[in-house]
Amino acid sequence: MRFIFWTTIVLFIALGPQAGAQKNQPLSHTPSPEEFARWDEIGSDFVPTDAPVGPIRNIAEFEPTEAILVRYPFGVPVTMIKEIADDCKVITLVANASQENTVRTQYEYNNVNLQNCEFIHAASDSYWSRDYGPWFIVDGNNDVGIVNFIYNRPRPNDNQVPVHVANHLGISYYNMSIEHTGGNYMCDGYGNAASTDLVWEENPSMTHQDIDDIMLEYLGIEQYHVTDDPLDDYIKHIDCWGKFLAPDKIIIGQVPQSDYRYEDFEAIAEYFANTISPYGQPYRVYRVYTPGGYPSTPYTNGLIVNKKVLLPQSGSQWDDEAIATYQEAMPGYEIIGVPYGSWENTDALHCRTHEIADREMLYIKHFPLVGVQPVQDDYTVSMDVTSYGDHAVYPDSMYTVYRVNEGEWDTIPMILTNVNTWSATLPSGGETSKMEYFVHAADESGRSEEHPYIGRFDPHKFYVGEPVGINEFMELQEVNCYPNPANENITISFTLNTSQTVGISFTDQEGKVVRQPEKRFYSKGNHNISFAVANLPSGVYFYTLNSGSCTISGRFVLSH
Repeated sequence: MRFIFWTTIVLFIALGPQAGAQKNQPLSHTPSPEEFARWDEIGSDFVPTDAPVGPIRNIAEFEPTEAILVRYPFGVPVTMIKEIADDCKVITLVANASQENTVRTQYEYNNVNLQNCEFIHAASDSYWSRDYGPWFIVDGNNDVGIVNFIYNRPRPNDNQVPVHVANHLGISYYNMSIEHTGGNYMCDGYGNAASTDLVWEENPSMTHQDIDDIMLEYLGIEQYHVTDDPLDDYIKHIDCWGKFLAPDKIIIGQVPQSDYRYEDFEAIAEYFANTISPYGQPYRVYRVYTPGGYPSTPYTNGLIVNKKVLLPQSGSQWDDEAIATYQEAMPGYEIIGVPYGSWENTDALHCRTHEIADREMLYIKHFPLVGVQPVQDDYTVSMDVTSYGDHAVYPDSMYTVYRVNEGEWDTIPMILTNVNTWSATLPSGGETSKMEYFVHAADESGRSEEHPYIGRFDPHKFYVGEPVGINEFMELQEVNCYPNPANENITISFTLNTSQTVGISFTDQEGKVVRQPEKRFYSKGNHNISFAVANLPSGVYFYTLNSGSCTISGRFVLSH
């Protein structure tokens, strides 16, 4: 079946020579007995460097990608490499010129676009480039760089790969003295990241605060979510059961109720469903069925390559359902199934690839209007636009596209209101209306970006007053905050149509929780709860109320 805005493509394994993974892969994902005997070698020759100049932003996988890193001998089918190289660069790690010639021959045989192929000559120990590959950041000078870490395997060649990549790209790298692995790390691009508690286990000489401090210093991570591992397997990597899809979206695996791990998976999903995203509301949690067993179901272990999503397929009866789940979670993206015989429940295509961030990215920073907004005549929409390649932007390409109640799209120009801040006034559709919008920017390099990344296929949305038709079903009603702007105190007012427990949280513009009182039980009726905010710095903040299945957010300004 073909759809208007996305297609599902199945990549069949090429029949040519060497089309799949090589048979001489010497190591496994699990350390060998010989490696366990050399465990004390991990990090023995690692020399930390100074941290990048701040403020620092850790770039997320779903942001613009310049290339994908793979290693030869391969752990992925060449047909997948061909799919990537059609519209994105592929950087292949090879040991020497002879290996490069071998790979070029394979690429030519399989019609891989060689114009999009580059090679790095460097020794490596394995094909798990996700686990040892570079983490990308933007420093305080808006320069893209790489953060290296102590790879959690005694594989010295793999541990040097981020340095080789930095040299190939001509960018700086920074050595961070935490033992880690890329398969157990993900970030949302707004200063939030997540890993399983493997990171605590592998750094026993550090306190949790020590680790948080280093993550902040080198990666700009202000909120580091370290969770239990619901998978209960040998690897404890977060990409085996979860993945950030956008700043406010995460996909979590799901197992049948009969599985002894069911409650653990549900607890993780509930944790993120109750965690505030950078947009001031809880993360939108999507579930993909991953029962495990054979054939494997490693559906959170896919790769986002700009507006494509490469999803491992094993011939399982759940393959099609997984594709449908991603189509629902990521409208507008091209979801591409990648069948391959060596995908495992703990090791699939995400483990064997690594994105290379666009060094000249046109970055849009925007905090969207969400939830239920107060009734007003208009709303201000602002975005900060930065070219990491130092390219000038086109003023006439800075605009907001919006619609009311799913009507026709309209465009409003945005004007420069600060050094790199552009703003527009969005006319209200009136009380109870549904507003949808996205912002757009372009620069002289030819880059054209939108926020959210996929634009009109999944726009930002909010309601003016109460959404039409659901007022009588909402547990929380008449939510407001005053005074706004506030100085020393702020009051949250709300009405409950039944007695129940309500949680209130406050976050800053980066999505960091600055205050989260204990949930309380409130009786039916009107409530006014005051909070002291004099100790918080001036700026824009978000409040979120949760009650049962109802979540309502808003924003307020502190001005001291």
